[in-house]
Amino acid sequence: MSVSDRRPDTNWLLAALPDADRERLLQRGERVSLSHDQRVMHAQEPSPAIWFPLTAVVSIVQTTTDHAIREIATVGRDGMVPLESFLATQASSSWDAFCQLPGDTFRVPARTLGTIVTGTTGVRDIVGRYSQAFVDQIGRNSACNQLHSMLQRCSRWILLVRRQCGRDDFPLTQQSLATMLGVRRATVTEAARDLQMAGAISYRHGAMQVTDVEALLERSCECYAGIVERYEQLLRN
Repeated sequence: MSVSDRRPDTNWLLAALPDADRERLLQRGERVSLSHDQRVMHAQEPSPAIWFPLTAVVSIVQTTTDHAIREIATVGRDGMVPLESFLATQASSSWDAFCQLPGDTFRVPARTLGTIVTGTTGVRDIVGRYSQAFVDQIGRNSACNQLHSMLQRCSRWILLVRRQCGRDDFPLTQQSLATMLGVRRATVTEAARDLQMAGAISYRHGAMQVTDVEALLERSCECYAGIVERYEQLLRN
C-alpha cells in the first residue's frame, strides 16, 4: 500500500513501524495540537519530546546570526521532529523548528524513547530509511531554491505542504511563504497571482486553497515528484 493511501490523520512514519513497537510508542505518547509559530525545536538544545505530525506541518529552519531564517525542509504526516532525538536522546540539532500550519501531532517524551528502540532492529531500519528521505528533501529543496524559477518553487512548496497536511485549504500568508523561500514578499505575490490566474490556487485573507492540482503540477519542477518518490520508496510497507 502506498503511504499516500493511508488515512489523513495518520502519521506515515508511525504507520510504517512494526506493530508491537508502534503500540509501545502510542502507549507512551499523547495527541497534542500545535498553534501557528509554536516552537518545537531549538538549535543546540536537546529536545524533550519527539513530534509526529498528523495534520500539522512543521518548518525546519536555519537561523543566521542576524536572525534571518530560511526554511530547509518541511515535516508533516510523512515524518517526525527532531530526527536527532530518535537516534540519540541527548542529541541536539543545528536547526530550529516551528509549526507552520496548525494542527494535531502525536508527542512522545524523548527520555522514554531510548528504552523502546534499544535493540529494536525494525525501528532502526525504518528510521534509517526515513533519514535518507529527509536528507534527500533538504538537498532537493536547496538545489530547487538556487536553480528554479519562483513560480516553480512556489508550486513545489504548496504541493508538498498539501501532501503533508492532507487538505486542500490551509492558512498561509504571503509573507510567511516569502520568508520560507528567502525572497521578498513582492516576488511571492507575483508568483501567487500567476497561479491564481491559472486556476491552480485561490488566495484570500491569509487562506490558500488548492483548486487544481494538475495545474500546480504542470508549473512545478521535477523536485516535488522526486521528493515524493523518495519518501514513497523508503517508507512503503
